[in-house]
Amino acid sequence: MSRSDCHPSEKRAHPRPTIATLAVTLRDDSVLLVRRNNASEAARWGLPGGEVNWGETILDAAQREMSEESGLTTRPRHAFSAHEIIETDDAGNPSRHIIFIAVLCAWIDGQPGGGDDAHEARWFRLEDLANPGLNLNANVVEIVRQAAAFHHDHAFGSSMTVGA
Repeated sequence: MSRSDCHPSEKRAHPRPTIATLAVTLRDDSVLLVRRNNASEAARWGLPGGEVNWGETILDAAQREMSEESGLTTRPRHAFSAHEIIETDDAGNPSRHIIFIAVLCAWIDGQPGGGDDAHEARWFRLEDLANPGLNLNANVVEIVRQAAAFHHDHAFGSSMTVGA
C-alpha cells in the first residue's frame, strides 16, 4: 500500500501534523476575534479557526469555523499564509504539531456572538491591536497585518493600518 492509499485513522510510525485554519474576517477597519471556552485560552483573544475535517477544503473549513465560533456568515476568499506550532515534551520530543493556514474571509451578514467552543466574539479596530492589555494569542497581530496587506493588494480595498 502506498502512502497516498492510507486512511488517516490507520496507525503510522510517526504522527502527522494537524492541519487547521484561521479565519480572518476584516470589515471596514476592524477584524473579528474570539475568546475560547477552554481554561487555557479563556482570557485571550484570537482568530476563529480549527481543524480541517477529512475531505473538507481549507476554505470550507474556515467558513465553517467562522460560523460555528462567531455566528457570522462569511465567504472565504483566499488562503494567504501558513504558521505552525511545534510543542515538545520534557525530553524535547515533539508532542504537538499544528500547521495553521490563514484564510481571508469576506463578511456577508450577522452580528458576532460566541458559539461552539468560543465564549465570546466581537469586532476589534485594527489600530487597537497594538494595545498590550488586549491579551492576544500569539501571532494574531502579524497574521492580521498580512491579511490587511493581502486585502489591499488583491481587492483594491482601502489602506488598513494594523496596530500602528
